[in-house]
Amino acid sequence: MFDAKALRALDVSLILPIYSLGLVFTGVAAWLVLGEVPTPLGLAGVALIVGGVYLVELRSLSPRDALLPFRALFSNRAVWLLLPAFALYSVSSVLDKVGVLSSGSPVVYNVMNHCVGMALFTLVFWKRIFAHRGAIRANIGTFAALGTINVGFSLMSVFMYQTMDVLYVAALLQLSVLFNVVGGCVLFKEEGLARKLAAGTLIVAGSALLLA
Repeated sequence: MFDAKALRALDVSLILPIYSLGLVFTGVAAWLVLGEVPTPLGLAGVALIVGGVYLVELRSLSPRDALLPFRALFSNRAVWLLLPAFALYSVSSVLDKVGVLSSGSPVVYNVMNHCVGMALFTLVFWKRIFAHRGAIRANIGTFAALGTINVGFSLMSVFMYQTMDVLYVAALLQLSVLFNVVGGCVLFKEEGLARKLAAGTLIVAGSALLLA
């Protein structure tokens, strides 16, 4: 809810750079709750991934544009709406790992997690769901495809939690940004090819360090 309001008010060039900084919240939450302390090599990998994600949507590499997301932290109220979203995501990531380790089965935990989430979502938003039932039926195929992708993405995450620190998993999930790089440059011929390829290289290099 917080991030939806912020994203409606923010320029696209600010969104990914600011989101990349959310890994700081995740690292702090994992340290406070689980006592996970990244290794120097792990921190280097996370730093490379954060740098890559930060670089993807910058307008240019000029000092003015490179520092724009940081200036927005102090001048744009919409950015502050992202802070509760970061905190909630960090806590949920930590709780996911606790749930996986407690249940003993990533699959069981994932199924329970989605069932409870779907039930709560339906209870809270049932009026809106009922009001838009026609649009939902008309786009049921799209929703089914997105749901399948979400479940697969979630399964991958919970399996990773069995052997990796929460911060490393959260950083590796930023690999999805590579689709932005490839799709934007190859399919849509977007500008900034060199910058986006550099960003993709940083993300891949950081991921390699985390998986080493």
